[in-house]
Amino acid sequence: NYFIKTAHAQGATKSCVDQSGNLVPDCVRISGTWNLGHGQNLPPGLSVPAPKKGVGKIILNFNFGPGKQVNLVDFNLSGPDGRDGNSDTGSSCNAKGKNGEDAFRFMVTASDISINNFGLWLGNGGAGGEAASKKDCDPGVATGGNGGSPGNFKLQASGKFEIQGSFNITPGRGGRGGDADAFGRDGAEACPGEKGGDATATSGDGGKNNKKLSVEGTVGGTSNIKLGPVTGGNAGLATARSGRGGDGNGCNCNGGPGGKGTANGGKGGNASVMALGATGISTGGNGGDADSMGGTGGNGGNGGDGCGPGNGGIGGNGNPKSADGKPGKLICPEEKNKDEAGVTTPPTSETKKIKVINFNGKY
Repeated sequence: NYFIKTAHAQGATKSCVDQSGNLVPDCVRISGTWNLGHGQNLPPGLSVPAPKKGVGKIILNFNFGPGKQVNLVDFNLSGPDGRDGNSDTGSSCNAKGKNGEDAFRFMVTASDISINNFGLWLGNGGAGGEAASKKDCDPGVATGGNGGSPGNFKLQASGKFEIQGSFNITPGRGGRGGDADAFGRDGAEACPGEKGGDATATSGDGGKNNKKLSVEGTVGGTSNIKLGPVTGGNAGLATARSGRGGDGNGCNCNGGPGGKGTANGGKGGNASVMALGATGISTGGNGGDADSMGGTGGNGGNGGDGCGPGNGGIGGNGNPKSADGKPGKLICPEEKNKDEAGVTTPPTSETKKIKVINFNGKY
């Protein structure tokens, strides 16, 4: 709805001629090198400005209508990569990276299509945006953006489709999913110690890469198709760092429990290829690694003077589970003594002389 434009590229086309040099009516020959979206000079009449923000893809559509022939001869077409998604780092306790955008789409529709030495470079999908929560959160949540899909194409002939010479297709790859880093805050020292903040991180999925050459009608020369590897995007890395439990600050004051860490790695992008008998290799993207760290439990407060020590806080869940806090120590004067053999003896008494004052019969 935001970017609909018709490109008239007469300057980049030539008339079709047969082997004897005679003009072929109702035929358009497209040749040369066209680069879309990379900043190079475009052929006269072809204008592909940068799309407005929020536009997910660029579509190049050649629709010559019924009764028209199209010859793609000595023609190279390269499309732009999808734009990376915006990152969201350190601005909130619920950070979300934007999805990467898809690369361009190329489509040709005609009655007859002829290809001879056509090179098609399809752009890569945009990477998903990274996400990182603030560090004083309970909970801290971060979700990475998904990777975009690479360029794709469709050639549709209602009549005859001939591949007379080489048709080299260089597929893009799916965009990488965005990393996610979530942080939980440390608990404050109190009685009992404050609980540590939870953290949940989910990385973005890798972009899908599904290639299909679709043709209606009679097809010749499919052995001239050479298709490069089709690869899905790798998922991002998810890391959850939950907060430590706060220490107990006095006797009978337990340490706070550590925060819970949860990390979910994104899915690798699927990949598939169907291209009219052309040999193709498709490889799905790697799933994302996940690392979750539960917060250490807070230490218990020390006891004394008839008041018991506090227990250590429970370590937060993670992979692996974090350590519990240490219990407090009992700090008070000893009332009994033990000799070297471990035998308990009462404290020895000593007689001391002190000065006293006699006042009204009282000392």
